[in-house]
Amino acid sequence: MSVEDITLAAQAMNNLREQFGGFYTAADAQIAQRRGAYDALAADLRGVVAQQLNFTATWDPTAAEPTNVRGGVFTSLAALIGAAPKGALVTAYVTAGRTLHLTENITLGGRRLRLEAQGAGAKPRITVDTRITGGTNLHYYIVAGALGDGLEIVGCVLDIAGKVDAGLPWNGYDSVVAPVSNGNAPMIFRGNRVDFVATDTAVLIDPALGSTVIFNTEYCTASGPITLVKNAASNVILSAHQALTLSNGAVKHNGGTSAGNILTI
Repeated sequence: MSVEDITLAAQAMNNLREQFGGFYTAADAQIAQRRGAYDALAADLRGVVAQQLNFTATWDPTAAEPTNVRGGVFTSLAALIGAAPKGALVTAYVTAGRTLHLTENITLGGRRLRLEAQGAGAKPRITVDTRITGGTNLHYYIVAGALGDGLEIVGCVLDIAGKVDAGLPWNGYDSVVAPVSNGNAPMIFRGNRVDFVATDTAVLIDPALGSTVIFNTEYCTASGPITLVKNAASNVILSAHQALTLSNGAVKHNGGTSAGNILTI
């Protein structure tokens, strides 16, 4: 081996040593960074969990460039809800003065959904559309599961659309909110400053057999042939209303036996 070969080999070894040194330096930096992130997470685990369980976004079906991320804009309400973890309070903001159409079925899946008006101006109008299925008219609906799901509407107009085909009957299970049967926890529905509107026969909540529903309203109105809660066999409905105004055929509930105001201690 010549002197030149030995020199080249030594240079190669030096280069390799520098590469290894750079690798270890970068690895140490990455480890320190990740350890710092872990330490920060461990120090504020409660805060991180609280943040994850408080999901907010804007619902706008007409948005040209939805972001589909926390704090952004979703065109699909179902996708907005699905982006939040189970157990979360999901606040979907609806811009004042807008008219939005619900054209998909929604499953809460262990989440509490809050539809809330945002901004100055007239109450946003959420129209629950109707479609034809099985030779009947049926509204798109929100399914509340057996996991203590909740639905709250704040400062909006909920417009329950009429029939698509006047010649066909309403589906026997038609309603806007459908609590499932044998729920392990009650489904909670709350309306605050909501105007419920219907021009045709409509049902807001239709609990399935064995469901428990907690239903309360504050400063709400209901106008038109709308039943707020449709009673079924083997249901328990706990309701409380402050300043609820009914007009044009609207009723709180149909059937059932009212026990008045009950206080158990």
